[in-house]
Amino acid sequence: MKLKTHQKTFAISFLLTALVMTACTVTPGTGKKDSSDFSTERWNHFDIDRNASLDKKEFENFLKDAFAKLDTDGDGFAHTHEVPPSIRRFDRNSDGKVAWAEYQASALEGFAKADTDKNGMLSYAEIASLDFLR
Repeated sequence: MKLKTHQKTFAISFLLTALVMTACTVTPGTGKKDSSDFSTERWNHFDIDRNASLDKKEFENFLKDAFAKLDTDGDGFAHTHEVPPSIRRFDRNSDGKVAWAEYQASALEGFAKADTDKNGMLSYAEIASLDFLR
């Protein structure tokens, strides 16, 4: 099932906001603090090769971690009563729960859209420069 443009935009904004919120107070590689809620430790946890970018594998690791936190009862699904309204939109088949496959598909669509230079990685700048994060 294909998402509509507004659904893609919302999914992208949520996922990247979640990534950024869990990711960088010091901009990686600069040592400079910024005004966001980032934590270098969190960013580095997922940026395994320390290249200041998340490739698809690193992004998938982030997604798995994020999904595990959404699945509060550990049954393999993020039930709509367990998640914020922004995540409920990922329930593509409207069964009242978000399966890993639904979550992953929406997130990877967001990755592709956010990867503005199309190098297969999300840099700190690509994430932090998005208008909805300001």
